[in-house]
Amino acid sequence: MTEINEAMCNEAAQPEVETEVADDDDEPHGGTLIIDATCAPADIKYPTDTGLLAEAIEKTDAMIDTMQEPLKGETARPRTYRVKSRKLFVGFVRQRKPNMKTIRKVKGKQLNFLKRNLAAIRNMLESGGELSPKQELLLGVIRTLYAQQREMHKTKTQRAGERIVSISQPHIRPIVRGKAGVPAEFGAKVNMSVVNGYVFADHISYDAYYEGDHLENSIIDYYCRFRMLPSKILVDQAFTSRENRKLCKELGIKLMGKPLGRPPKGTTHEIDKNDIGRRSEVEGKFGTLKTCYGWNRIMARLPETGMTVIAVSAFAMNLAKRVKALLRMLRVRCFAGTFYVLVAR
Repeated sequence: MTEINEAMCNEAAQPEVETEVADDDDEPHGGTLIIDATCAPADIKYPTDTGLLAEAIEKTDAMIDTMQEPLKGETARPRTYRVKSRKLFVGFVRQRKPNMKTIRKVKGKQLNFLKRNLAAIRNMLESGGELSPKQELLLGVIRTLYAQQREMHKTKTQRAGERIVSISQPHIRPIVRGKAGVPAEFGAKVNMSVVNGYVFADHISYDAYYEGDHLENSIIDYYCRFRMLPSKILVDQAFTSRENRKLCKELGIKLMGKPLGRPPKGTTHEIDKNDIGRRSEVEGKFGTLKTCYGWNRIMARLPETGMTVIAVSAFAMNLAKRVKALLRMLRVRCFAGTFYVLVAR
């Protein structure tokens, strides 16, 4: 889908080559590249530790029922605390604002319930019990979840490497955005570039990453698409590191942002207001993709299909822009033809 999107948009978004080049190399320059990153949230409920543990306990109980079914009347079902666990969780979620002591106490009990279930499943598997391939994958996720939650409970922290926030979609990670009201989002992080109004998803990943590290890749993608380097790059502060400034200076590209260090006496570091206004175009593209093309809630379950949905949405928005441009051109031509006929008469 990415190849189709670029094949359709490369000609329409083709920038003009500038005659003046800032450096002494032979590479042509032209156009403005706008880059920013956002998160495309997945269709999951807001993750809480107690909610994830309650779901894990229910699913492990279901696995025990599956393996116990052929043994009915022969051996007793392993003892679990599904009723107590459910009662504990329901009573907890009914509390308006539980304090940290209450949360920690509930989590401790849930971890013990889950530990008992996992031990029972291990014993049943060693005794010849069988699970479906889907249940085996789910069991691996739950074991990882238990290990993470047990470690966080033990160390009294809220951080864990490759932290699982959804049992049904374990590939999803928390993406810290630091925005008001939404400190973290849960889904794929997308580095997107905008050229002449057309959008390109340069990098999509479910793992958190620093978007500023991908500026060089975006420049390479720009060159591969248009066979030239951008004359100007409009970005936010995350992309204006020393390494990126040095790279753009070597390539003869103007990078938006205040120069580092104290300005010379009698001068000030100011950014062109027109550049600030043009950079906000990418924010508008994000808003349109989320409100009209489904980026606000990715319904796909698998990581591959989720990335495909993100790429298809970008393609659909570019296609709509392309169709509108063609229709506008046809209307102009029809109007010109009608005017010519009237004048000829």
